Amino acid sequence: MKIRTMLGLSAIGGALYMHRKHGGEWTIESFKESLRDLWAGMQERSKEIGERAQDKLREAAEKVDEVSKRVGSTSMPTGYGNGPVRR
Repeated sequence: MKIRTMLGLSAIGGALYMHRKHGGEWTIESFKESLRDLWAGMQERSKEIGERAQDKLREAAEKVDEVSKRVGSTSMPTGYGNGPVRR
């Protein structure tokens, strides 16, 4: 079985499971409502994950900036990336 087929079947199975858990009836409108709820939940979750990732990146950038300022004020002059200049 192709991976694409397996993913499609798992998506359908997941949607049916969610619909049944949601307490939906076996009507087209009920399925549409469940799928809309599922889609809205996925969008909200991805938005939360994106915001957390941005926060982590900001924290990392602040730490790198802080460390580079500390190291820059106490370091010896260097060559072009080859370590300290020897005289």
